[in-house]
Amino acid sequence: MMEQSYPMRPEEALDPGGAEAGMALADDLIKHGDLASGRAQLEKILERDPGHTEASRMLVEAHLLAGSPGSAHKEEVRHGLFVGGITGPSADCYRAHAALLYGDMPQGWDLYESRLLEPGLTMPERHFTHPRWNGEPFPGKTLLLHYEQGLGDTLMFVRYAPQVKALGGRVILAAQKSLADLVATCDGIDVVVPKGTPPPPFDLHFPLLSLPWLFRTELASIPEEVPYLRVPDLVPNRLAITEFLAASEGRIRVG
Repeated sequence: MMEQSYPMRPEEALDPGGAEAGMALADDLIKHGDLASGRAQLEKILERDPGHTEASRMLVEAHLLAGSPGSAHKEEVRHGLFVGGITGPSADCYRAHAALLYGDMPQGWDLYESRLLEPGLTMPERHFTHPRWNGEPFPGKTLLLHYEQGLGDTLMFVRYAPQVKALGGRVILAAQKSLADLVATCDGIDVVVPKGTPPPPFDLHFPLLSLPWLFRTELASIPEEVPYLRVPDLVPNRLAITEFLAASEGRIRVG
């Protein structure tokens, strides 16, 4: 029988004492939930190379993942930004995540607006010639709300659509194609434009993830009208879904 050979893992091909190997090890530890060991590994890298920006970014993200509210945790995030020389909009975004984690929503939403100031911090990037909406009533006009980043962000922040609709005329939502039918069930949305489809004419635009900032959201004022999304009329396995929902009526359902 021939001896079985295995391909070398990437970390085995690296200098075991080098920063690249240390970063790979820290990443693996963090992904497997060992945040303390991951942070310790990153701190070793930063002791040798205080200017290692990627190690600093990963360290800050590990602190945020730990989710330990309190002054000591805030200091860890602040220190991680400092040692890595992370400044400007990127640093403000990390501070925003930390503030929101602690429940300091007004400050968190204010800081999170910095994501719009640096290319690459939010995707997809858009450049409109139309004016940005400032939260004023817009009767007789059409407002385009546009998604950012992941599917979960769209699902979470579309809850603000009824508050937007209450201020004006027509509301269009540009959303990811896979979510188009689902977000169309949200009250306040008149038209959904799937990604890749040109929107109809509009007068104003606004990023979906800036709505909590615009409405000065705090813990007590998060829109809580639920469910704000429903099962679309045309969906595979509609009968099976209906039967499942009927069988779980009166019980707590999480989706």
